[in-house]
Amino acid sequence: MSSVNVAFAGVDIQRFLGLAEHNPVLDPKIGPDNSAPNRSLYNNANGQPDFSNSSQPNPNDVKQEGYGDCYFDASIAALAQQHPDQIKNMIHDNGNGTFTVTFPHQKDNSAGNLWGLFGDDYHDVKITVSDKDLPSNGTSSSDGTAKWPEVLEAAYAKMQGGYDAIGNGGHPADAMSALTGKSADAYSPKDGAGKIEQALKDGKLVTIATPESDGDQAGMEAGKNPHGLVGGHAYTVTGVCTGPDGKKYLELRNPWGFDQPQNIPLDQINDGSIDEVEIGNA
Repeated sequence: MSSVNVAFAGVDIQRFLGLAEHNPVLDPKIGPDNSAPNRSLYNNANGQPDFSNSSQPNPNDVKQEGYGDCYFDASIAALAQQHPDQIKNMIHDNGNGTFTVTFPHQKDNSAGNLWGLFGDDYHDVKITVSDKDLPSNGTSSSDGTAKWPEVLEAAYAKMQGGYDAIGNGGHPADAMSALTGKSADAYSPKDGAGKIEQALKDGKLVTIATPESDGDQAGMEAGKNPHGLVGGHAYTVTGVCTGPDGKKYLELRNPWGFDQPQNIPLDQINDGSIDEVEIGNA
């Protein structure tokens, strides 16, 4: 059935009925990333550009830069680790400098669904972004870096209403659900400790969030907190390993791409250094 955009009494009927592509205007406050057209969507195993798009997303491609969306960056790194193919399925390269990103199975609270008054409705949301939508301080916007994290961030910003809506903190579980269309839960460290290893084995996405630190600057300095963690920050849980002492340790990745924390004894994650554990289905 062909799509017809009809206006009636000043109302866009297609959007009112929830049929229009959800693609609001994105207006980054900072200039466009001029390096974007020269970078590939994915880099090869050697970190070199691969313009054939045959390479896979890698968690190490994710480097948080100018926006306060560590919760989102930790989540896309988790997805790249566990299910890189899902990222490739989400992003369609239109071949003209634009990319269409599909966020699967999103809850519809729009007027077209009467704001969910008569039950929940879910559908895929497609967002198209172009190179000019990618700001010069976006995630992984450095020269030579694979472009897929920046494309996902721009599309997520569009879906949520702009960079201001996503760039001032958020919750990893919400980002996970947006990326996968499936449920995600948050647990206290005490309740989550026993779930992490099996969740990773089951292909689930796992992140942790740290509590805010006392003082304006102390929380942003990795060396001043237990285990080298940054306060008020999100990390990807990349694995559970066994140390030489026979104990199990959490392996974490900082979405900044540097200031990586120490491995944390699994039996110590309830020591106050971790605020919660987030686990998402994929």
